[in-house]
Amino acid sequence: MSKRTYKSSAVGDLVARITKPALQKRGFTEQKLLLEWSSVVGPELARHTIPDKMVFDRHGKQAAQLHILCDPAWAMELQYLEPVLLEKIASYFGHKAVERIIIRQHPLPPAKAKAPAKPTATAPLNDTTREQLSHVADDELREALSRLAASREQANT
Repeated sequence: MSKRTYKSSAVGDLVARITKPALQKRGFTEQKLLLEWSSVVGPELARHTIPDKMVFDRHGKQAAQLHILCDPAWAMELQYLEPVLLEKIASYFGHKAVERIIIRQHPLPPAKAKAPAKPTATAPLNDTTREQLSHVADDELREALSRLAASREQANT
């Protein structure tokens, strides 16, 4: 009877094992390019592009073609930036890993919105609210409650 060993593993190791077959089908021998795309090309370009797949020649000896999905509005810009992108990818890998970039225009999923800025309490609080908030010991909680009260008072006026 085999003995089971229960040991903890890093989630990243488990994810890598699970995603490796799917990524290899798309030509990504290393998932680092996908995971660190923003670091490779810069945050502005990463917002408008997604690496789709890498295609190697039959023998796998030459550099790959990198297929990139991009916002239709950015296709022309990306075409002009191809030499810059090739240089950035080569410096990231330490060798010329990508020989050519193929651009495919495709609507991208909306970027994750940043958290809205905290509203400031612009309207003065009424005396009752100010007196109630003076009993709150936690400074952050008191500030959050005062912003909430101020926004409620502004909405009611």
